[in-house]
Amino acid sequence: MVVKEFPALPPVHFAFDSDKVDTQKYANELNTIVSVLKEFSNTDVVITGYTDHAGTNTYNDGLSLRRAEAVKKYLVGEGINAARLSTSGAGKDSKTSGREALTIKARRAEVKDK
Repeated sequence: MVVKEFPALPPVHFAFDSDKVDTQKYANELNTIVSVLKEFSNTDVVITGYTDHAGTNTYNDGLSLRRAEAVKKYLVGEGINAARLSTSGAGKDSKTSGREALTIKARRAEVKDK
């Protein structure tokens, strides 16, 4: 029996200082996430929000969590069981630096299996 591995999912990006999910701009990414979560219906995931490097750590910690919660709310609205979804806010994205640390690449939420 071949067991399929949970795939890497695309990030959902956010506008500057926003925790609103742009369901039109990121429809493909969101549809992919929903499809995978429905296919892997027994897999729990964590949604982690990130921010760019502008602003204070305290503010960005809150914003990153609100971004994760916004993606969770969207997924629940698409029929994904909320009990499978945990959220966390990572604050300023540590994977980006320099100019990239102030771009949309840093302003995102990622969905990964636990």
